[in-house]
Amino acid sequence: MICSHLLVRASHSPIGQKSNSKFVTAKKMKKPVVEKTIGLLIAIAFSVPVAPAQGRSFTIQVESAISEAEARSSAAKLRAQGLEAYWVKTAIPGLGVRYRVRIGRYQNQAQAKAKAEQLLGAGVINEFIVTIYDATPSDPQGPDGSRSATSPPDASERTSDKSRAAEKKNTPDGKAGSGLGARPRKTSNAEPAPGDPAPAEAAADVTINNDNWTVVKHNVEIAKSLRAVHFVDSMTGWAAGDSGAVYATTDGGRVWKQQSPDSDADMNFIYFIDLNRGWMLGKSGVKTGNENEGENTLFITVDGGRTWERKPLPNVTSLHFTNAKTGWAVGRNSTLLKTTDGGLEWYKVVGVEKLIGSRGDSSNYSFGFSDIHFTDAKHGWLIGNYYGRARGEIGGVFTTSDGGATWRRVPLAIQTRNNSLFTPGALNSAHFADANTGSITGDMDDGDRRYFFALHTRDGGRTWSLFRIPSRATHSSQFLDPARGWTAAFIPRASGDEAEVYDTPMLRTDNGGLSWRVDFVARGRRIRGVFFLSPTKGWAVGDRGMILCYEEKR
Repeated sequence: MICSHLLVRASHSPIGQKSNSKFVTAKKMKKPVVEKTIGLLIAIAFSVPVAPAQGRSFTIQVESAISEAEARSSAAKLRAQGLEAYWVKTAIPGLGVRYRVRIGRYQNQAQAKAKAEQLLGAGVINEFIVTIYDATPSDPQGPDGSRSATSPPDASERTSDKSRAAEKKNTPDGKAGSGLGARPRKTSNAEPAPGDPAPAEAAADVTINNDNWTVVKHNVEIAKSLRAVHFVDSMTGWAAGDSGAVYATTDGGRVWKQQSPDSDADMNFIYFIDLNRGWMLGKSGVKTGNENEGENTLFITVDGGRTWERKPLPNVTSLHFTNAKTGWAVGRNSTLLKTTDGGLEWYKVVGVEKLIGSRGDSSNYSFGFSDIHFTDAKHGWLIGNYYGRARGEIGGVFTTSDGGATWRRVPLAIQTRNNSLFTPGALNSAHFADANTGSITGDMDDGDRRYFFALHTRDGGRTWSLFRIPSRATHSSQFLDPARGWTAAFIPRASGDEAEVYDTPMLRTDNGGLSWRVDFVARGRRIRGVFFLSPTKGWAVGDRGMILCYEEKR
């Protein structure tokens, strides 16, 4: 078990200030000690028994639908692409009946996983788990031609909620940080699997080290995974996620009521500026290629989420509104848009290409903006990255002091051991308290190690302080100011040839990232959205409807 007092020190580097060394380490801890300690934090030091399955076949599960009609439709779409898809009906204790959509039959888990990752990389499927094959070619055909079967409730399974970690690192589509303006993250659509041992699902629980956190016991069933959360005050908020899942609360998160945007899009972002006006970003449709080219849609509400209007918004992955009418949208392919009517119409900001500039090997890279944040109507910050086939690279920081009429690049030189012109990694989220004070989070490669980092400035970007910790996890982060921040870091357990199972420690810092403490560990689930309204009030959401509330006890 990880104790609440376990603490990790980060490397600290002043950027824009004179320093005799590239990195100044806070307290003289040896680097192997630092990496071993953070490894304990994010790898979660408990084991899952792995028993080799003999004489069994395996299949790829890609969806768990609530209705038979949904399962039939999904299976039919997969068969239209030449895949051997079918669905099975399963009774899950405490959840009722689910219809699982599956592909193929494989001799071992390694073959199934390899095929699933191939389909995932091609954008044919969004996620998968490898499980035991329990249907045969002689199963009866449904009316639409799909084979149906009944999955026994005691079927032993090991799951793998495969994330698009590579996509997150190489494109701005997978964001991983949050400012005080809601920057929700992507999740996967998983569901509790019955049976014994079924270690991936049975082990899904939470170890809380900070008593200010509590797990919400739902008044309504939330089977879908949640990716984003936002509150406008201490009582009123919304959470959104897979397949059009949207829930609202008016009592601080104790009771949630379902809302319907009338869409099956995966909601990756939700933001409200008051009790009535809000926006969501969703992605739906078949995704092809390595850039996850789904159909991006903007959802707009003016009545607190009771009804939603939708607008196509290609490439956009993040939004920020300064008032009910004026807003900004950013995303892939150098997308920078502005609206002055609440999101009904958008126009392209001119001069973006000149702002970004060019690089010598531009044919191998594209530029995408990953986040935008305004402190008031005039002062704003914009971050972005280069993304290519092999890897992504940090692109730059930009600022405006005239409401976006003009932008300028802010010098940012992140030193690495190899002193390359471009730093492998990504800037993921930005939050500024005022025109001078703010934080940016991201990830970077330095040598053979990967790091999560936080950048802070108190002088409008003239100088920056960098704090980093070794981490190969996928982070969802938020800083309220340059001192106080949180990051949920999900990472797969090591399980040999078995499918991947994810655990998420929630880390907290009160000194800008110089050191981190573990608030809780969600085992068997990914925490994908983090939002703090103040240092004493916050929420986190994740896989299979998990919601946690933070309230500082007085």
